[in-house]
Amino acid sequence: LTILGLAMATMFFGNIFGFVLVAQKQQHFLLKLYSALALFNIIANLIFIPQFGAIAAAWTTVITELLATVFAARAVFMAHRFMVPASYILQVIAIAALVGLSSIWLSSLLHVIQLLLYAALYGFGIYLTGLLSKRHLTLVWSRHA
Repeated sequence: LTILGLAMATMFFGNIFGFVLVAQKQQHFLLKLYSALALFNIIANLIFIPQFGAIAAAWTTVITELLATVFAARAVFMAHRFMVPASYILQVIAIAALVGLSSIWLSSLLHVIQLLLYAALYGFGIYLTGLLSKRHLTLVWSRHA
């Protein structure tokens, strides 16, 4: 489950890029991509699961999701020709590191408490780095945004 957590984190971003591609009417690209990745995953599982078991299945899932995210992100960035500022990426990595490292100290707590503390740390991190400002919240909560 720990390994599959990496796949979930990757899927978060992959889904965003996938939704953008659907909004751009690029379903044909997604169909080709997901078909190729399904074939890759099946072949990788057939090769590695007999020798390494469930660990191999988890890692092939992580790699498959990572490839899906990378190729979908590339398609989105190529269509829009924009770059994400390095400072933004570093802020996101710092927040993820804060929450990830906190799991070492919070592992003895009940899962519900852990989840609430992770959410609070994440919120604090995005507020502290300026990724979420009062202006952003106003836009999210306004009816006319």
